[in-house]
Amino acid sequence: MVSALVVSRNAKEDLLRCLKTFFAGADVPVEAIVVDDDSSDGSAAAVTDEFPQATVLVQAKNLGYGRAANIGLERCQGRFVLLLSPDVTLDPQCVGRLADLLLTRPDAGAVGPRVVMPGGRLDPDARRAFPMPRCSTRRWA
Repeated sequence: MVSALVVSRNAKEDLLRCLKTFFAGADVPVEAIVVDDDSSDGSAAAVTDEFPQATVLVQAKNLGYGRAANIGLERCQGRFVLLLSPDVTLDPQCVGRLADLLLTRPDAGAVGPRVVMPGGRLDPDARRAFPMPRCSTRRWA
């Protein structure tokens, strides 16, 4: 099973779109854990209404991403955890492909998808090389 963990604060429309693409494209068993970080836009109720299979953890105050993510990680039951931002939309079979890669490459501790901007261009900030001093000073085109 793959657990999707989404930390969200006042991003209802993005969050609903994210979860829709996550569940619609899942070709492996999945669960979604949403940590609502003190939203005032009705995000938690909207997720509960539209995605009853999702677990929503409502926080009474804004804990920040790190603390909220740790709370969500404690609830994840999947063998793999997919960290998602609410503004992410997933291509069909993305989750299954990432899980398959981890299953076939036991030497890999983490994987990441290709990040494509809304206009179809690759996101240069998402491309990383092996962390070496010379790589940290170079910008990918």
